[in-house]
Amino acid sequence: MNYLGQDWSVHYYAGTKQNDPATLYQSISNFETLLRRLDTLVTEYPPKVRDFPVWYRFPPRQGPIGLSVDEWGIWESGGKGTYNWETIYGWRHALATASFLNVFMRNAGVVGIATWSQSVNVLGCIMTDKEGSVCQTVYYPLQYYREYCSRRGVEVQTETPAMHTSDGMAALDAAGSYDEERNTLTLFVVNRDPETAFRTNIALSAKQVKQTDVIELTGDSLEAANTLENRNHNVVRTNREQNVTPKQEITFRPGSITLCVFHLQ
Repeated sequence: MNYLGQDWSVHYYAGTKQNDPATLYQSISNFETLLRRLDTLVTEYPPKVRDFPVWYRFPPRQGPIGLSVDEWGIWESGGKGTYNWETIYGWRHALATASFLNVFMRNAGVVGIATWSQSVNVLGCIMTDKEGSVCQTVYYPLQYYREYCSRRGVEVQTETPAMHTSDGMAALDAAGSYDEERNTLTLFVVNRDPETAFRTNIALSAKQVKQTDVIELTGDSLEAANTLENRNHNVVRTNREQNVTPKQEITFRPGSITLCVFHLQ
């Protein structure tokens, strides 16, 4: 971490250990634990700096300290290129990216910015060569969250079974946001279990729903990847159900990212 005026800079890359895909999600869960510890730490400092020596020749901090996650992403071994950093991301990495984004939404009170690093080729969500470019699997959660995540977060409470892993990682990971202009509430749900679909009841407090849009992203398989060698085949599948009647029950398919957009009355 580096002190940058009103924010502390945080860099974090998740990765898979010992060829166990579940450790990638655990790495992201550990990151959320770290963020919450840092949140506790920064609140120990006063929101404004007083009695600041004029000797420093720059103005003192006038607001609370926040966290700037100005580098985050997924860094796996075995990449290509000059520095072995040109990573090919499978669909499980897209699920992990969505879980990352849910972490930022749940901790938006302290995280001011969060920047995927890098963008192109080196740890990139886009790969290029002389013939053109291809969007990697991790590009798609970044795209849809950018489109549907709004400025106001909402609290989401989940009761979820555990994945069949030694650490009992939660199968469903969820976050939400409210768009005042559109009067929509969007629920972002990642089903990280590769085998089990979960039929889930959704309860919204104090709001009535007039219609629901459901956007579901899935991959051909957990390891399926978009590559320059096969650039005409996109392994990411997008299914949309729009303008349907209000839904209180939604099934989250195995290895899926689902956006439930509730249009409120």
